[in-house]
Amino acid sequence: MLQKWTAAELPELYLRAISAEELRVAHLSIVLMDRDLADADDRMGCVTLPLAAVLAGPHAFNEPVVLDSVPHGTLAGKMTVRVSRPV
Repeated sequence: MLQKWTAAELPELYLRAISAEELRVAHLSIVLMDRDLADADDRMGCVTLPLAAVLAGPHAFNEPVVLDSVPHGTLAGKMTVRVSRPV
């Protein structure tokens, strides 16, 4: 089943780094969880995205969601990094 999130549901992340080089070697790990009302939320898998590709401009991705070393679907989207000011 294809799940789409609205713009209001997408997080805006604030990254702190000393330099762009520091971001080039960094990765963003996204953990996907289900949302249960009756019991604890369950981990559905994770996706790791290298930030190096994003620094050049908007970057589309389509990466496997992995749980216990086994792919369980994909996560697709677009990431953009905006530099607000030097740190």
